[in-house]
Amino acid sequence: MTRFFPLPADAVRRVAEHLPFPPHDFVRGLSLDADRTIYASSILASIPDELSLRFACELPDRSLAAVVAQVLPWDTEFFGVKTARLHGAFGLDAPLPSDADLDPAVTELCTRAKQLGVRYLFGQLDARDLAATRALGNAGFALIETRLFYHRDITDFSWPERYETRGATAEDVPSLAETARVMVNQYDRFHADPFFDPTRVDALMRVWVENSITKGFADFTICPAQLAPTGFCTAKYHRAHWQPWGKKLAQPVLSAVSPDMKGWYRKIISELTYHLRDEGAEHAFMITQAANKAVIHVWESLGYRFGRCENVFRRIL
Repeated sequence: MTRFFPLPADAVRRVAEHLPFPPHDFVRGLSLDADRTIYASSILASIPDELSLRFACELPDRSLAAVVAQVLPWDTEFFGVKTARLHGAFGLDAPLPSDADLDPAVTELCTRAKQLGVRYLFGQLDARDLAATRALGNAGFALIETRLFYHRDITDFSWPERYETRGATAEDVPSLAETARVMVNQYDRFHADPFFDPTRVDALMRVWVENSITKGFADFTICPAQLAPTGFCTAKYHRAHWQPWGKKLAQPVLSAVSPDMKGWYRKIISELTYHLRDEGAEHAFMITQAANKAVIHVWESLGYRFGRCENVFRRIL
């Protein structure tokens, strides 16, 4: 019978030490030890007990694994459904082997989530995490999105043409928010999951754009240098991690381009790559869905290449 325990006081150190797949292990020259520590510290940051779905479980070889999940208050309020995210299951004594039996741990997680009133439970797993992937499948989780990470060194980035762009301002929110709303990406986890009310997903796209530009959700939002632009991409610099990483890594995040600006997606990503380099970044990475062939084609044309893959699963409790 599997036994369950509270997480040990040194869980951050132990998760970081045994994390097999650091989030940015595709970036050459980046400190993987720092990457592990940053990630472990993030997913195990202090939260109120009523939001915590964290515990340790004893595996058949008597080693301990940490199951790390939490209730998401913002998502819960926005969608009107109590929502929780599973970050993963991590070995506390050694990296989890690919044949680890995590079925009891996932069953316990679902039980605890139900007790907290969680209705929507999702998790993002590295595609190499075979043990957790198998356990989620056995527990009835559905695969709703497969994501690809693309990246490149941008210190030598060059493109034959330059384009007139600028940073978006509050005055651009109406046109850019509407662009995000109408340019539906059917492959992202919100649009791909019929559980979500499409009108709320539309509203979410608007909120993300507005908050990125006016409330600091993004460090920069690029758009064409025109009135009422209908194309954009947000970006995060991740400057707080540049020193420990030993690599200045930045990230374009959310983008949309309306049909009347055909060809502008490549222009925006090219100019944003120049912008990130001008801000001091040395490397950039982006995330999209495996089915999003048009976006991947643009990235590859600009010299970005595959880094890693992750899968998003969810279960309705």
